[in-house]
Amino acid sequence: FYADVALDMPGSEAPEPATTISVNAPLRGRGLTVYQGEWKVAAVRVQARPVTPPLNEETGVQPAPAAWREIALPMAPLRSGGGAAGGERYGAFVPLDDDDVGASAAARRGGALYGASLVARDLQQVAIYGPDGNFVGVRRPGSNKPIVVGGTEIIVNELRGAAGLDLKVDPGVPYVYAGFAGLLVTVFVSYVSHSQIWLWQDGDELFVGGTSNRAKLALLKELEEVLALTNAAGVTAKETATTVMK
Repeated sequence: FYADVALDMPGSEAPEPATTISVNAPLRGRGLTVYQGEWKVAAVRVQARPVTPPLNEETGVQPAPAAWREIALPMAPLRSGGGAAGGERYGAFVPLDDDDVGASAAARRGGALYGASLVARDLQQVAIYGPDGNFVGVRRPGSNKPIVVGGTEIIVNELRGAAGLDLKVDPGVPYVYAGFAGLLVTVFVSYVSHSQIWLWQDGDELFVGGTSNRAKLALLKELEEVLALTNAAGVTAKETATTVMK
């Protein structure tokens, strides 16, 4: 599901052009990130009127049809025992009594409301059930095609969706990314081999030591070269260096 979002920041002359966002495609601009957190069917708008009586054969008069009444209703998520298969469904109840709230007729039935149930899964179509709970039919919003339910004609005019938005403002994000970049550099640097060698002379003795982060064999070869140079210079250091390497 998608939502069109336009940013109207304080101090701007006009809102920015609307951008279509979805769950994995947020809107980014002016240090603000807008994510679509959820989507649902929020409301339904219908028209209803009693079915026009047939022609009176005795008088030959055709009763005038009743006026349509506009009804706007919120839709609520329905709990289903079938799990998440098929997606979430949303429902609304349309009262079919003479008045909008159906208080007088409900009182005659002991408090039970009389009406039609509308069930929708998306904005494409609405399933309609009668007062007895039986399926009556399906209508597409805006089709202007009435359906008769319990002596009342109903036209589904519109379904409206609602999107939940998550806003994120974090001026420290560039510094976090820079820290990760520095960490990656140090990780690659750690793979570069480097060695250190120390020499210390005490009288006629020369002590040689060394350390390496990775190239142990290369360090041993370097120490042997150093020992060869010291022996050539007349300094006895081979035995000491060999002891150190052990």
